[in-house]
This record gives sequence, structure tokens and C-alpha cells, in this order.
Amino acid sequence: MSLRSAAEVVDLFNRAFVDRTPELLVDIIDEDCVMESTQLAPTGARIEGRAACLAWWQMLIADRTTQFTPQEVVVTGDQASILWRYRFGAEPGDWVEGVNLLRVHSGRIVEAYGYSKTTGEVPAATDSGTLTLIAGFTAKPGQEQRLRDELTAMIEPSLAEAGCLAYQPYSDPHRPDRMIIVEEWVDSAALDYHFTLAHFEHLAVVLDEILAEPFTLRRMTDLPV
Repeated sequence: MSLRSAAEVVDLFNRAFVDRTPELLVDIIDEDCVMESTQLAPTGARIEGRAACLAWWQMLIADRTTQFTPQEVVVTGDQASILWRYRFGAEPGDWVEGVNLLRVHSGRIVEAYGYSKTTGEVPAATDSGTLTLIAGFTAKPGQEQRLRDELTAMIEPSLAEAGCLAYQPYSDPHRPDRMIIVEEWVDSAALDYHFTLAHFEHLAVVLDEILAEPFTLRRMTDLPV
């Protein structure tokens, strides 16, 4: 199978956000991918590693209160620029333009840097109150107990983080290979910070070894009252 061109990779990346199909990202993110988000100032949150980058982008895609729309895409060699419009609310003025700069190597994204046209704080996709997520995992045959042990080991260091409000793994009684974590964070910055810590980086490496498929990440919202 031939490697995807940079243009094909960028097209899949954009379609993942436009069509809300995060599965398109699974095969186009490099193991050593590095990304920097548009916030927080002055340099943005730095996310390292395939699992962390994938989880961060999945979180954005899962938030249906926001929408990224590509405006112009330019691919030159292994680099690409994506001019986008980000809508973060229902009011006419609730949008901002920005650009992502990507670098592709061997058919996968290795670097992604985001920049936004704003002098103030634009609400991130996860800034409407606290952030509640459900992460889903499916273990390879024979790796069920190791997955359970690794997720359990994440509880104490995660809850010790100032921005973590809840972090609890659960297993499916009918499918021992399936587990989830229900987690709550004070805001998106707290989750960004979580992705940079040693205990998450360790888990990301282990998950690549023991999962039957990439883990999923879904954002939950309150029911209307």
C-alpha cells in the first residue's frame, strides 16, 4: 500500500472535523506527533504523542456546540496551511478565523500548530462549564487484566491534579474486554495539562500495545431543564 500524500492526509484531517468523523484521524497521526493549540497564551498548550493528540482532536470533534470550517487549504511539499473559521456560539459574532500549520511525514501528521485572530479569550470547544468526558477502551484478547490495572493506576495521580474533579474507570460486566473512564475537569486547560503529564504519557504508550482498536473520547453535556 502506497503512502498517502500530504494533500490526502490534510483532506482526511479536514473531513474529520467537517463531517464529525474522528475515526478518519486514526491512521494519519504519527506516534511522535506534536501539536500546539491556539490557547493558552503565550504559546498555546503543547500536546505530545499520538494518543494525546488524537484524544485532544477527538474532544473538539465531539463538541457539537462548536464547528470548524476550512476556508482555504494550501499544501506545499510536506507542509500545509489551513485557514479556518471557528464558530463557538449561536450569536452572529460568535466566530473567529485562524490557521493551522501542519507538517506531514510518511503519510502521517508529525506537527500541527494553531493560531487564532484574536486579542482576547475566545471560548474553547470545552469552555462551557466543567468538562465531562467518557473514554472508551477495548482490550486485545488476554490483555483485559492489564488494561484494568493500568486504568486503575491512573485514578490517584489524576485526582491529585488541581483541575480534575472526577476520574473513575468502569468495566462492562458482559464484555470484560470493554472498559470506560468517566472523568470531569474544571476546564479545557486542565485537560490539556493532564495530557502533558508523565502518568498520561505512560498510559498512552501502554494503550498502543494492549488495545484492540484506538480508544474513543466523547464529551457529555447537561440535559436541558
